Amino acid sequence: MLLREGRAGPLGETIAGWCRCGSVQLHPMNPPVIGEYRDRKTGLVVFGVFEIIAGAFLWLMVPLMAFVLMAPRRGMPPLPHVIPATMGFYGLAGTGLIWLGIGSILARRWARALWVCIAAIMFATGVLVLPSAGYVAVTGLPGNLAAQGGPVMPPAAVAAMQIFTLCFMAILYIIIPGILLLFYAGGNVRRTCEVRDPQRRWTDRCPLPVLALSLFTGFGAVVLLAAMPFFGVFPLFGIFAGGTGGRLLMLAYGVVMLYAAWGTYRLQRGAWWLMLTIMVLMAISGALTMWHANLQQLYLDLGFDERMAVQAGTVAQRMKWMGVVTTVPWLGWAFYVRRYFKPPAPAGG
Repeated sequence: MLLREGRAGPLGETIAGWCRCGSVQLHPMNPPVIGEYRDRKTGLVVFGVFEIIAGAFLWLMVPLMAFVLMAPRRGMPPLPHVIPATMGFYGLAGTGLIWLGIGSILARRWARALWVCIAAIMFATGVLVLPSAGYVAVTGLPGNLAAQGGPVMPPAAVAAMQIFTLCFMAILYIIIPGILLLFYAGGNVRRTCEVRDPQRRWTDRCPLPVLALSLFTGFGAVVLLAAMPFFGVFPLFGIFAGGTGGRLLMLAYGVVMLYAAWGTYRLQRGAWWLMLTIMVLMAISGALTMWHANLQQLYLDLGFDERMAVQAGTVAQRMKWMGVVTTVPWLGWAFYVRRYFKPPAPAGG
């Protein structure tokens, strides 16, 4: 049943659009729904333009971040090895935004599907992480300022910085992803892209919840592999494995998760089981490490001086519950998409 403008409202339209896309609409054997809709081409163009501008801004951040990382800071080690990874991250993120912006302007199905997945992941992450991360950021701000050895700031200025930090995090991790999700998951936007881009795209191969899980897992694996040459530290059931052993563990984990992400995208039941098993093992390993490992010693080994290592270790200890808070929903998500993985048909059936 199609939702028409003015009957269910934007939120109802979005939720219904997500359900249709996730359960029926994106499967290759299900044809697009035919019926009345409101063309959202103008909205797709407007969002696409803003996305291209945001991508260009991230590219402008590349030299700025290099300058910041090269500048000496009190109590912290030089970070020249971080520069390539940071510049690569901002460059790839900027390129991705420009690419998605162009796809939105052209009303491409793959751009809409990717934005629904990305916005849903960002929004869910923001809702789960922002309370604890915001608390740590706000309560730890005075200590961070003192640890950097700067001048003592008046309480009113510190309070203003705390409020600004919370507002900025809420805008970045909840409000913006929420707006993107409301728009791109709407039924009218979906139908506009189907009419203007009737060709089946690679994002139509699997339901949106599965695609989002595959993208989330694959992105995490790529980030881990990219960080491997610079940060050879891997949490391993209560300890931090470093050096060559740590890098080999990071390599093995990254490769396995890339394989699982690809197989999940292709709706392979074995790949889903592999992903779920690795997620459970890493959740247990991460929890044991955060609770039992010496986090201050970790920062000392990375080159921080004692005062900054104590400060960073304290912040990490405050955030250890965040791992539990965020892991449980992701595991629930992985269990939820199991419905899309059908067992193989019996031979000769």
